[in-house]
Amino acid sequence: MRLREQAGVALIGVLMIIGLLIAAATAVAVRVRLETMGQAAFQTAPKNHFAAEAGINRGVAEFRNIFINGNVPTGNSGSGTGDYAVRSASLGPRAIRYQLREPGTNPVSRQLPLGMVPFGGLNSIQYNYSVASATPDLVNPAAQLRSQFEVNNIPIFQFAAFYNGTLEILPGATMALHGRVHSNANLYVDSNSSASLTIADNPPAITTVQVSAVGDLYRGRLDNGACSGTVTIDMLQDANSDGRLDPQNLLCNGGATRQVPNSEVATWLGSVQVRVPNIGLPANFSLARLSGDYWSKADLRIVLDLTQTYAAEAGVNLHAIVVQDAAGNVDAAKTALLRTFMQNNRGKIFYNDVPIGTNSVPCGTSTANSCDVASVGSAARYQPNFAGNQFVYRRADDGALDANWASTADTRGVIGDYRRGGFYNNREAKWFYLLNVDAQALLAWNRAQAAGSQLFDPNDSTDGGIVLYLSVVGAQSNGLNNYGVRVFDSSNLGFAVNVADPTGLTVSSDQAIYVEGSYNNTVPAVGNGHDHAPAAFIGDSVNILSQNWEASWTNGATTYRNDQKSRAPLASRPAASTTIYAAFLAGVDVTSAGNYNGGLENYPRFHEDWSSAAANPQPTLSYRGSFVSLSTPAHVSGAWCGTGTTCNIYNPPRRDWDYDSLFNDVAMLPPLTPRFVAVQQTVLTEDFR
Repeated sequence: MRLREQAGVALIGVLMIIGLLIAAATAVAVRVRLETMGQAAFQTAPKNHFAAEAGINRGVAEFRNIFINGNVPTGNSGSGTGDYAVRSASLGPRAIRYQLREPGTNPVSRQLPLGMVPFGGLNSIQYNYSVASATPDLVNPAAQLRSQFEVNNIPIFQFAAFYNGTLEILPGATMALHGRVHSNANLYVDSNSSASLTIADNPPAITTVQVSAVGDLYRGRLDNGACSGTVTIDMLQDANSDGRLDPQNLLCNGGATRQVPNSEVATWLGSVQVRVPNIGLPANFSLARLSGDYWSKADLRIVLDLTQTYAAEAGVNLHAIVVQDAAGNVDAAKTALLRTFMQNNRGKIFYNDVPIGTNSVPCGTSTANSCDVASVGSAARYQPNFAGNQFVYRRADDGALDANWASTADTRGVIGDYRRGGFYNNREAKWFYLLNVDAQALLAWNRAQAAGSQLFDPNDSTDGGIVLYLSVVGAQSNGLNNYGVRVFDSSNLGFAVNVADPTGLTVSSDQAIYVEGSYNNTVPAVGNGHDHAPAAFIGDSVNILSQNWEASWTNGATTYRNDQKSRAPLASRPAASTTIYAAFLAGVDVTSAGNYNGGLENYPRFHEDWSSAAANPQPTLSYRGSFVSLSTPAHVSGAWCGTGTTCNIYNPPRRDWDYDSLFNDVAMLPPLTPRFVAVQQTVLTEDFR
């Protein structure tokens, strides 16, 4: 019995030892396996990370293409449809899934940080998105990355002056600008010896100054290398605490143009910057008919079609003025409505024809024809082609043909005429076909019509308000030509301005734009500081005709009326003070050696005598807006050749020009304001398993 007990105890001991050995062996095996697995995970994790990172990079690149074209994603983020759907890729053997997500409410209005070059301090319409990427999938990821980024849509009309090319500001008379000035090339600043150029703040509306160039800053002129006058730019400091930034002079170095060195630029403490990143042009920007947002999104497209005729009445054929759809076809219903407006509101939409000389040669095409005789007031100077275009010369009072063109007793000059005489552009040395539109009258008539009988919805706030596209179609539409559009008599556009987000008007054209008279400056009493509507002119070039263009003017024995002035001597084209509230976006010429383009001070093209000799005090062009130039004109080529009687084009106005600080509020921007897009990554997070 004792032996059995001893044997049993021994057996138990052996089993325990064996169990301990097995446990130890198992532990060693498990440890070896765990270490092996750990080494494998250590080797696998970076590969999973790189795969997820590849998905992030691919997703950001793909989704960025949506934003840089000025669009927003389609579909639903919550349900993962459209642009928010899960997408697939691979990196070697590893599957990748990535997805665009919208984590919050879009968009929001935001001022960009001052240190964000070159956009610091500008207001942005900001969208926030994220991209998630994982391998092998987003549900059970081995590795996952998330990237959040901001899409900043920065309206271009936040600059007092923005040029895609070289910008020159060389005023002959004292000139002050407030706000931001930028060139995507070089910037030249100068003034006449007896004048000054000042770039400063203007609190409380304009509290900062930024003068920037992708290239260099030069003190002096580009065309002849001279330096003169006084140039002052505010520094980013207020040392005496008077609420205004401190001015500092930018001096000449002798009489020659000089490049301002970086060490000197630094003394402006950030308000002057050179060699900044290029501000890319708004994506897909186009003014062309049949393409681009201004054409496709226009509320109304009015076209003077020189290739088509319209039988206004028996025996009377006109060039056709029609409404076109987005495809460029005539919209018959809206064209009928437009002609109803024209018949009931004579002289509110009409066109200028090109006069014909006695030898049937269009005026301006030859110096030999009778339109170019020296006697400005004679019938030979301007002989209309009554046989083909009688209707446009009919008088407003009784509808009779105004055949007695040389008479000063007829009514050819009154505003009610369908056409007010041929328009001669002295800078281009051509008679022009002009489509003329009284925007104020057209907007008012359209508002008064019953629903279903309107040319467009007068309350449309899509893209910020109403977009009116005006054009001239003819054999030379796509090249250098003598076509243009004119907006006149539109001092009150009729929009409610005492609201938080007022509707505005953008007038756009692929051809030259002429603004006649004060514009957008007469409004009812307001309660929130908005004293005009958001407005813009966007075209191939911008021309200004003063408030005095419609008035008759007698010089000696000759009386000039309205467009008849265009062929008169400069002294017979006196201007009157005029006020315009609208952003401008148009082409400007390029300066070459010895040939100045006129500079910012001549961005709008003038056609009158604005000098003190014409009127006392000197007429003033009061302007509030933004000067933007993205290219050179495509359809006009007349060079700036100076002032006075030598060129017989113009004498300059007294310039009261400034940035419209209301554009700092994105709600006050004109409809379809072009936007730059800046995409910036803000947060990157990762998750391993």
